[in-house]
Amino acid sequence: MTDKEWMQLELSRKVKAEGGNISVERMTEIVSELSRRLRENPNLPREVNSITADELIARARKKTGEERYRIVKRVLRMEPNNITAACMEVEYLAKNADDRVHLYEDLARAATARLRAEGLFAEKNIGKFWSLTATKPYMFLRLSYLDALCEARKLRLAAKECEEMMRLSEHDDLGRRYRLMFIYATIEDGDPAIELYQRYEEGVAMMYLPLAMLFYRLGKMKMARNFLKELAGDLPRRAPGRHAGSFAIGTMEEFGEAVSDNEFAFVGMEAFFAWGLSELRQESPEVSHA
Repeated sequence: MTDKEWMQLELSRKVKAEGGNISVERMTEIVSELSRRLRENPNLPREVNSITADELIARARKKTGEERYRIVKRVLRMEPNNITAACMEVEYLAKNADDRVHLYEDLARAATARLRAEGLFAEKNIGKFWSLTATKPYMFLRLSYLDALCEARKLRLAAKECEEMMRLSEHDDLGRRYRLMFIYATIEDGDPAIELYQRYEEGVAMMYLPLAMLFYRLGKMKMARNFLKELAGDLPRRAPGRHAGSFAIGTMEEFGEAVSDNEFAFVGMEAFFAWGLSELRQESPEVSHA
């Protein structure tokens, strides 16, 4: 590949990544950046060999350790602002949950500033970030940051992150309202939990379970019992096979997702489950005593 061909290919990729409609000023910035990269590494056109960043990322996902990292670094040389590759780099470099928090925080701050400069935080886009090609990788970045916050048990920061993700994607296609409900249960924040429940009016396990846990922790046993009964009565009636996203809405798989995706909320909750089983046995004598 010649230098000219490389410049044309990289320019096309950049424009596509930013939604295909950019200003003359932004086009000039991109050309300047590409020229600088070519000056610093004249071998770039030979390194790239026309393979796309997306193809390299797909290849990296099949690798582990140092081999994956080498591919990720190659992507970042091609596209320094590639959010997906940057997230993969964080996962390789971070030694623990706190490292991930700080690295993702820095990455999210830089990505936010860049998207603001590109006009993607315009009012017309707020609430639609999941549906826009140019901002979907950014939402995955924020999801990774949220996961790191929960793993590090920085739960009030995690709650704010959930709220921001739901502001940017008003239909909450990533289902962060469920994570937020488990966070409210863990930090014992009742009022916003009820507001969240009323906002979505969903009778699903991912709402009922954390609400039962929350009001048990607050000592409001009548409300805890009510949500526990809703949970126990609802799941057995649900038919399998209605899928949405990565889990099956309305099935026992949903309950399993609630548990596996929110492990932080179950630490030290053995007494709640013992109480809940006792309550259910009283309501339904046929419940197993095993």
